[in-house]
Amino acid sequence: MKQEKNSPPFYRRLIAFILDLAIVNLFIFSGFSGILSSFMTEGQGIVDSYRSFLQDETMVSAMTLLSVLMSFFLISYFALSEYLAGSTIGMTVMHLSVESEDKGRPGLLQAVVRNLYCFPFFPFIVLWVLEPLFLAFRGRRLTEALTKTRTIQE
Repeated sequence: MKQEKNSPPFYRRLIAFILDLAIVNLFIFSGFSGILSSFMTEGQGIVDSYRSFLQDETMVSAMTLLSVLMSFFLISYFALSEYLAGSTIGMTVMHLSVESEDKGRPGLLQAVVRNLYCFPFFPFIVLWVLEPLFLAFRGRRLTEALTKTRTIQE
């Protein structure tokens, strides 16, 4: 694995990401748990609920809207944290930050593009595979290369 100067090791990035996901789950996604549980039919398992869910166009539309809304909150957390503070809470704990190649904080558009993997829709879902592979082989995420930003260890 090729690593740039001040580039943090993979495990630091992973721990920061896991911490951020825990924070998002606790403070953002937990608010959606009541809505999500209302989609489940009592007494049915997940597979049976999913089958009946697919047969109801209103439910499919509602779930799609809910997915977009949750994705919006997720990308807002990551992008706004990186844009306003230069790091997310998990990154701060792990002593990591994001900088633009011009040595400043990333711009808002850079921060949004860096975090497009938060949208669980095609084509962004492809980033779930490409980002780790690019990081493993190039020492830098694909979206970091595209946005001319990098994650550094402080």
